[in-house]
This record gives sequence, structure tokens and C-alpha cells, in this order.
Amino acid sequence: MFNFHLLRHHTALTTAHFGRITAAERNALNDAHLGQTLCFVAGAVNAGGFLAVGQYTSHMSGIVSAMADA
Repeated sequence: MFNFHLLRHHTALTTAHFGRITAAERNALNDAHLGQTLCFVAGAVNAGGFLAVGQYTSHMSGIVSAMADA
């Protein structure tokens, strides 16, 4: 059975974490987490675009991914 309480708790933690890493005042650890999150999103956009239309849809990360494929 799906645990909605756990989902609500996880969503609150995730929202708080993203609030910390995008705050005006950050530290080096938060900057690293923000960079990792943005890299993950860029990769997901590349993969989704490639599966949807057969080519990479983002600019710089798409070019690098296309070069890696070639």
C-alpha cells in the first residue's frame, strides 16, 4: 500500500532543500548541490528530447551529448 504520509514528508524535505540551494546566501556545499541538480535536469531534458524527437533538444549539453554519440 502506498504511504502518502511518507510522500508528504519527502516532498516537504525536497522543497526545503531546493529552497536552501537557491537562496540568496549559499555556501560551497549548497552551490555543489545546485550544480548537480542542474546537470541532472539538463541530462533529463536531453534524454527526453532525444526519445521524443530523435535529436538532442538543448543547446550546449545537447551538442556535447551529440559529440559523445558520434
